[in-house]
Amino acid sequence: MSTKEDTKEQSTKNAHYVDNEKFLKELIAHKQKVEHAKLNNLEKPIVSNYLGECFLKIATHLSYKANFINYTYRDDMISDGIENCLIAAEKFDPSKSSNPFAYYTAAITNSFTRILNIEKKNQNIRDDILEMNEMMPSYTRQAKNESETVAAKKRQKELHGEVKVYSKAAIKELNRQLKESGKLSLANEDKTK
Repeated sequence: MSTKEDTKEQSTKNAHYVDNEKFLKELIAHKQKVEHAKLNNLEKPIVSNYLGECFLKIATHLSYKANFINYTYRDDMISDGIENCLIAAEKFDPSKSSNPFAYYTAAITNSFTRILNIEKKNQNIRDDILEMNEMMPSYTRQAKNESETVAAKKRQKELHGEVKVYSKAAIKELNRQLKESGKLSLANEDKTK
């Protein structure tokens, strides 16, 4: 008979889709194979199926995060993330960290962000070309153009009042003035830093 603790331990083990310990062992073995191939002037070995599965699982699960899920090019993001992991497969240093999951999650996140920036730049170029040819740009550009019109700014001012944009230097100066006048107490000061 299993106890509550046994079932709890099993459920937490199943909850993680990549076993970090096994992942680390596979990476160390792969790194040793790569070093052996370099020393003997052999062809670079391919990663094991398990490492490939781990990269795929990390990239796929990460793509379901709220900041990545609604893009039509999500599959391209996943592919690029996996490609980056395969390129950096032997770059993970187990002497610095024993958490390859975090290392490759960060690499894939950076890859996703790079793809998003590239796609945003491409969309801006497409929208510029469409506007130059007096055609309708993307809905995002249309909404941006609408929000920048005088009528939209007037509506915003009527609804929300005057909107001011401050720089960091202006905010520091405002905080200094509030401290001097006694309107900003020491308890609030900790929250502003």
